[in-house]
Amino acid sequence: MITSRSTLNTQRELPDADWLPDSTGIASNNTEVLPDRLTSPDAATDLVLGKLLATQQRAIEARKMLENAERFFNQQANVDGLAQARKALLELK
Repeated sequence: MITSRSTLNTQRELPDADWLPDSTGIASNNTEVLPDRLTSPDAATDLVLGKLLATQQRAIEARKMLENAERFFNQQANVDGLAQARKALLELK
């Protein structure tokens, strides 16, 4: 049977947020913990993103990313990364 598009019901009912599955596939009460890859500090990514935002004249966002990168590199005792983050911050000013 052919049905015209106008008569098709294209709206879907979304599940209640309290019953969405967590990363294990088990429904929870919306207290899902983000996977480590989303919550762990990634200094290199913040550094690259900060530099990219700086080239786009988005100074506030760039500064935030570069300061995050600086903090994470410092926590990791990554001297080279720390120097790059500080250099990018100085160039931003």
